Amino acid sequence: MTDPSAPFVERFLFGGAIACRFPSSWLDVSEVRQVPDHQECWHDVNDGCMLVVEILEYQSHIADDQAPGHFFRDLAEANGSSPENTHFQPQRQPFQLANLPDTARICFGMGYQKVALGRDHDLSGDSREQEIRCIHIDVGAIRLPSVGSDILVTLSEPISPNPNEADLSQSSAIFPEIISSLQIRDWSLFG
Repeated sequence: MTDPSAPFVERFLFGGAIACRFPSSWLDVSEVRQVPDHQECWHDVNDGCMLVVEILEYQSHIADDQAPGHFFRDLAEANGSSPENTHFQPQRQPFQLANLPDTARICFGMGYQKVALGRDHDLSGDSREQEIRCIHIDVGAIRLPSVGSDILVTLSEPISPNPNEADLSQSSAIFPEIISSLQIRDWSLFG
């Protein structure tokens, strides 16, 4: 997992509308591949850690305390991870974010997903076995009904293929630093 003592720097996301602090060594994924306009993705090439910040339409039919689990299940489905290969648990809110409207809610959770990496066929078209990895995922949902948006912050970190209970039950050491530093600097981002 990413070294929590690594130097953090402030990064500007979505053209400067949002600021957030995370390790200085992380690279902007949009410099190597296309990233959707509603996402910011940063990657630690040393340990495979991935930070994704997404602006989503507010999901009014999802209760605040259910939002992190809802988004976690959506991610598991997108990753092709079946329900028996995932585990999620909600977490207590450890802090408040500054400069949010009174209607804003911050919800957290964490869990793991077992996902297949790589292709199931090589370049010649022959079938091959895919590597199965266990990915630890921290989820933070910043619910902003007043502007019709949810900000989803996920931190994914590969862990050992056969993790022990401690690997699965602890939040990342750097996730609180990342999410507690998040600031919305330009509310026009939300239309």
